[in-house]
Amino acid sequence: MKKKGMVPKRAYQEAIEELIGFCGRSRYRGDIVALYLGGSVARGDFSPGRSDIDIYVVAGANKEGIEAEFKAAAKRIAEERLEELFKVHPEPIGVTVTTVSEIREGKSFLAAGFEYHNFMRTGKLLWGRDIKPLIPKPSREEGRAAAKQALKEICALLMEQGPQFEEQNRERLTYQLFAAIFRTACIALCGEGRYVGGKGEAVSAFREVYPQERELHDVLSQSFILWKEWERRTLTDEELRRLRGFSLEFVSRICGLWGVAAAWPKGPRIKR
Repeated sequence: MKKKGMVPKRAYQEAIEELIGFCGRSRYRGDIVALYLGGSVARGDFSPGRSDIDIYVVAGANKEGIEAEFKAAAKRIAEERLEELFKVHPEPIGVTVTTVSEIREGKSFLAAGFEYHNFMRTGKLLWGRDIKPLIPKPSREEGRAAAKQALKEICALLMEQGPQFEEQNRERLTYQLFAAIFRTACIALCGEGRYVGGKGEAVSAFREVYPQERELHDVLSQSFILWKEWERRTLTDEELRRLRGFSLEFVSRICGLWGVAAAWPKGPRIKR
């Protein structure tokens, strides 16, 4: 049974500190308004060796130049400090750039439903000035529309994945399947006015918000158990097949509840 490659917690902090320092050295430093940390690392519930780092940059101008420069810096830092994470993520440090004008006009991803509430709750300012007050709060209808669009995108990604997996992409596939399940759960909760980010929190909240969906509770709970196993070792072939089945069942059922149409692969129900 193969244990995961070790990436110590301090390597994450060192990578983040190096990115903060890069803001002052950037050729576009005068146009960088803010740098934020998001996701599980910002919440503090990340899994070293499994979780990536989500970085959001807010630009005043020169968006394309800032994006190219930060992505190159993030790749270099990841190669130096988070090399093992490339087995799990093509970009161990994900950089997303938006602008102040996009934020004010409600066109930024930061103002889109689930992303808005997640960012407002857990986004951590690392450098610059806080722009959270500038982000217009989406209406309930806008939130539900954004949730449906996000579900469609998850469906499309799942349908691209075949039943077979290549050994060299095993850990990336594993992460993608977990991400599909738990992101879907968080989106479904957000659409009902419940905002969570962490996996354990999502499992508990889902039981409260969807009390009638007992089979989905079971799928989500067992997926979380597999996640805890994956935190310390590579999943077996059988566990990975179960996880894929869980992802198809959970996402398809949520899409059905939300009226999102998708042509799902046929297969036997998952034994639990």
